[in-house]
Amino acid sequence: MLNATVNVEVEVKSVLGRADVVIKTPDDIFIIELKVDQTVDVALKQIDDMGNAVQYESDPRRVLKCGVNISSEQRNLAHWVITDAQGNVTEEEDFTK
Repeated sequence: MLNATVNVEVEVKSVLGRADVVIKTPDDIFIIELKVDQTVDVALKQIDDMGNAVQYESDPRRVLKCGVNISSEQRNLAHWVITDAQGNVTEEEDFTK
């Protein structure tokens, strides 16, 4: 069993808006933007446009941006992608294909 502290916050204020979810682990900070019937690109763009990662730039942990699209028709996750602070895709799953 993992004995790490994980902190989950919702509607976290940023420079210009709010991040839907921020999960902090000992090694990583996940900034998550959730969208319904949109695209993960829209979600990731919002993270950047709203400056949601700015407050973590000096944190030594790895910052990961997560865009999630939920399908209202399927009532389930449709697509998610995780990028590093530079925008490089590190993980992705597309359930629409």
